[in-house]
Amino acid sequence: MRSTFKGLDRTVGKEYSELNSVKTTLTTLDAIVNTLKNNESKYALQAELTPVVSTLNNREEGVLGVQWIIDREGRVFRGLPAGSKGSHIKSGSYLTNTAPRDISNETTQGVEIIAKNDKDVLPLQCFSAFKLVKDLGYPLGNIYGHGEINNHKANTEGQKCKTFIKDNWDLSIDEVAKKVENI
Repeated sequence: MRSTFKGLDRTVGKEYSELNSVKTTLTTLDAIVNTLKNNESKYALQAELTPVVSTLNNREEGVLGVQWIIDREGRVFRGLPAGSKGSHIKSGSYLTNTAPRDISNETTQGVEIIAKNDKDVLPLQCFSAFKLVKDLGYPLGNIYGHGEINNHKANTEGQKCKTFIKDNWDLSIDEVAKKVENI
């Protein structure tokens, strides 16, 4: 599931993990796992991060061309170095009739949300997307679901989190966190 934020790249605090490529991801995961002394913790961490690695390894050309990845636990990972151009939007005849004509990989940041489809996206993942959008400073009007941009995707792709963000836009992060805790 992908969402797209239209606008310039912005710097985000260090709370997001940097994962620059599949190779870096695997190296980073190996380093994390190898530094853990408790074998049970090592395997638990490996199991938690396996879906992220699997998604990275199973994309076209082995690369996930998005700036951000949100895993099933709601953790946000940087998928590309700051300022890098992604490859999350297909242009030309792939753009929907409603997509802004100036939207491109150069003018957007992509977010991959680890899920089977839009129905499988968890509230915690949408909350993480909400926090990311707020941290990056994007206006509500510059947030799109992937299905709104590219006609080769299901038109619902990205809508669950976009709706979540829209419905909670005027609330603080703390207020939204309390709502998510009660879901």
